[in-house]
Amino acid sequence: MPPAIANLSRAGGTPSVEVIVGHAHFGMFELVLFDAAGRNPQQIGQGVTSDNTPDIFGFPKPLDQLNGCTIFWRATIASPTGTPNEQFSILVRVLQDNKIAGTDTRTGPVDGPSPKGFVRLVVE
Repeated sequence: MPPAIANLSRAGGTPSVEVIVGHAHFGMFELVLFDAAGRNPQQIGQGVTSDNTPDIFGFPKPLDQLNGCTIFWRATIASPTGTPNEQFSILVRVLQDNKIAGTDTRTGPVDGPSPKGFVRLVVE
């Protein structure tokens, strides 16, 4: 599956990335930034989404060095109830100037494979 694209404006503000887990589920996640050549991974975020604090992270590079970089994310989702056949949803979104620049969403059964994905950053 090709990566999702986040279109960032060179004239815009500092971007960030946010992780949202739906259905009141617990989520543990990790975000890793790769350079434009797909190398030099840097962890840019990790956490647990079972609290009321937004899970928003900045980038370790300035905006002009993010073009072509890729965010790899992965998560483990758990249900607080353990009800059979529960579904999960997770949204990873890149923000710039309080606007959504790109998103990657996964849904599926809580007891299925752990979700993961990629977001490619394009600075224009």
